[in-house]
Amino acid sequence: MKSPEVFLLVVPGPPQGKARPTVGRCRMKSGREFVTMRTPAKTVNYEARIVAAWQVAYSGQAPIEGPVELDVMATYPLPPSRANKIRANIKALERLTKGGENAELIKSRILSSRNLSEKTSRPDWDNIGKVVCDALNGIAWRDDAQVVSGRVKKKYADPEGLCGLRIVIRAVG
Repeated sequence: MKSPEVFLLVVPGPPQGKARPTVGRCRMKSGREFVTMRTPAKTVNYEARIVAAWQVAYSGQAPIEGPVELDVMATYPLPPSRANKIRANIKALERLTKGGENAELIKSRILSSRNLSEKTSRPDWDNIGKVVCDALNGIAWRDDAQVVSGRVKKKYADPEGLCGLRIVIRAVG
């Protein structure tokens, strides 16, 4: 099967970042101690969802051999306070324009307004990239060291929009 140049993967549901591993200490019967590190179950489950989405979309696809570019769009549900503010702005402008021909244009500008659509709270953008890279390691590509360029963008969905991850993988060269 010839590999396509671009892969598009959609993972529905609120995106998650890679959580820090938990560290524990264990003592053997002999008295010797050692440290254990475990990936939190929430991260393991989310990585499994990404893998499942890949397997549904690209079953039988061999891992990419060369360099890879990665583009991730993480879309989150709007918090109620922000959704209420957007709805109030839309209603106020609809009253001003009286539902005229500019109403839809104004509505789209409000919804795409940077200060309303960009998510500046947790998870951090790099943890979103890490969870994607680790989940697709050995599946979409041999090793995540092959990712030579990456971009992660976080945003809020429209008030009635869907949330999730939209992952675009490009084989370079």
